[in-house]
Amino acid sequence: MSGGRFGPDKAPERQCLPVAMWPEQDRLVWEAACTPTSILEDTGGELTHLAPISQRKTAKGWGRFITHLRFNDP
Repeated sequence: MSGGRFGPDKAPERQCLPVAMWPEQDRLVWEAACTPTSILEDTGGELTHLAPISQRKTAKGWGRFITHLRFNDP
C-alpha cells in the first residue's frame, strides 16, 4: 500500500481534503484564483502563473490544513 505511515487508510487527520469537499467560501476563492480571465492575455487569478502540478500541490496543502482544522479547532 502506498502512502507510508500516513496513507489515506491509516491517519484520517492527515488526509488532504479534495477541493470539491472544501467549505464553499474556500472553494470559490480557490477557483477564482486558478481561473484565467483571458486566453489571449497573461492576466487572471493569482495562481494562473503556476504550473498545473504546482496548483495541485498547493491545493493538497490547503486541503490538509482544512482537515487539521476539522480535527483540532473546536
